[in-house]
Amino acid sequence: MNEAGERSCIEAGPFAHLIRWGAACDRTLSAALRRLGRPPMDLVMRAFSALGSERMFVPAAIFFTVLLYLLQRPRAALTVIACALLTLGCIRVAKRSMHRARPPVTGLTSSSFPSGHAMAGVAVYGAAATAIAQIYPELSRVLWSAVPAAALLIGLSRTCLGFHWLSDVLAGFAIGGLILALSRYALGV
Repeated sequence: MNEAGERSCIEAGPFAHLIRWGAACDRTLSAALRRLGRPPMDLVMRAFSALGSERMFVPAAIFFTVLLYLLQRPRAALTVIACALLTLGCIRVAKRSMHRARPPVTGLTSSSFPSGHAMAGVAVYGAAATAIAQIYPELSRVLWSAVPAAALLIGLSRTCLGFHWLSDVLAGFAIGGLILALSRYALGV
């Protein structure tokens, strides 16, 4: 209800029950994952969370861009850096337009939706893995096992540490997957 005591169209609409059920489910699942984020798992979750931060994925994208350029793969290099820039742009636009509060345990006031860490884990590391697998096909099995597992742990670490709701992470995975699909298309995969 709003300040005047009137119900919004979402609260009174045909999907109101589904939205309330989804919010309750999100709170319950997020709380369950936060219980996993206790020592000693807390240290592991912090390490994976760091991998998805801008301080890590931007330098990683630059590293892979330079590496691909040195390996004479300019299209792949351009794709990886474009993927990182598109990911950064999507994070900024989505967070500025959504204004979702973070879980109360963090005390942070920035927008929670979507998880930029989860988005970067899928998009940037996935694009780099695709480009490397094209050059070194013998590494593709290892890359396509390690990268999805790392992306999953990056995303889940954000909920385990209490920085995001589970639905924030799932939205980050979805947007990151779309960016990765565009990157794979640009790479001719």
